[in-house]
Amino acid sequence: TRKESSAASDVYKRQVAIDEVIDGGDVVVGIGTYSGTYRATGRFFAARVAHVWRLIDHRVVAFEQFTDTELVNRALRD
Repeated sequence: TRKESSAASDVYKRQVAIDEVIDGGDVVVGIGTYSGTYRATGRFFAARVAHVWRLIDHRVVAFEQFTDTELVNRALRD
């Protein structure tokens, strides 16, 4: 069972919509939008996101996410 961070569990109606996938062989990049609403503030956010998967022998060995964290942080603030 995966335990989420408290910030992630405070978000409801969150989603990641990947609009484009760039296949670089052993590196795959997904570009899209991360969005959701924070329970405590009721504020919605939408931030562009890039997901980077690194593969060895067709298996994911690393994952990174890049997003505009300031847009997400604004939704957290009172």
